[in-house]
Amino acid sequence: MERASQGFRRSHGAQLGAVTSAYDLRPAAKEQVQSLGGRFVELPLEAKDAEDAGGYARAQDESFYQRQRELLAAWWPKATW
Repeated sequence: MERASQGFRRSHGAQLGAVTSAYDLRPAAKEQVQSLGGRFVELPLEAKDAEDAGGYARAQDESFYQRQRELLAAWWPKATW
């Protein structure tokens, strides 16, 4: 679960006023992103067995990734920066 927070810290860095949005299929990542001041992108997708015992994301089937790409492509132009 630390991967979301590590990546967010790197992108947010010195907090120079940047607005950072993040998406992760693991529900626990939402809290991590928000705790660092980021905006969590919520997509109407349900991942099967989203994470393993170590907290890492599990691979999903191709239909999940196809739908994920479609939803992110629709979200991108509407994002408020």
